[in-house]
Amino acid sequence: MFRQSENQSGSISGQREYLEQLAFYPALTLLVFTRSRLGYRLVNPRWLVGTALAMVGFGTIVSGSSGGSELDLPLLEILALGVVAAGLKQRWEGWQDFKKGIGRYSYSSGVPKIEKLRLPRFIRSLGRTKRILEPLLAYVVGLIIWQFVSTGLGAWIAFSAFCLAIFETGRYLRGVERSFDVVDGLCESDAQGRVVDYFKRGDEPLAEASVGTLQKTSRRSTAIPVGLDADLQNAMARRKAAGKLRDAGSEDPASP
Repeated sequence: MFRQSENQSGSISGQREYLEQLAFYPALTLLVFTRSRLGYRLVNPRWLVGTALAMVGFGTIVSGSSGGSELDLPLLEILALGVVAAGLKQRWEGWQDFKKGIGRYSYSSGVPKIEKLRLPRFIRSLGRTKRILEPLLAYVVGLIIWQFVSTGLGAWIAFSAFCLAIFETGRYLRGVERSFDVVDGLCESDAQGRVVDYFKRGDEPLAEASVGTLQKTSRRSTAIPVGLDADLQNAMARRKAAGKLRDAGSEDPASP
């Protein structure tokens, strides 16, 4: 049952990552302007140019439609050039830091510039600035531009804000999954360590430690209680007891 659940979880995770990759390109429109210290490899020139071409194509479609205007394509072309220029600037800054020996995650989504303001701790924690606040503000700006300036430009910014929320949420959930993997590894390592200690150093039988005792001990430490199967614990206790009986029976009663 658990193995099937893991397979289903892997399938959902794969679909989520695919959606995140698709959302990245429109989100890049906002990332290069609203973030500082973007990762060197995140602002790949091919991705920047691809995003710019998508913006020009979108502007061409919108300007030719009945609801478009003459400003849609020129404004999106200007924004596309700005995206490429701002992205290359951040890539150059990342390369300079790399040459100076300043460590920076090469796929980092950067630091929100809005965090320079004194935002409430609730907003700043758990990546809520990236996942919620920034996309929401960008979406509102997009709607305003859509209503009063340019339909095409406003629609693209609003769409980019939606994609930014998807992109950042996907990255956040992957980080949570990695944290759970680390915790699971610690749990399994703790259980294996108990078995190794028993067979290597002849510790007291694990059956003597009740589940409640293990849980109380784990609450006082950073370890997470895992425990061994009760049948395995009893078998190990019987094995050790049988070994002691064999040792006692093999002693020569006539020896001093």
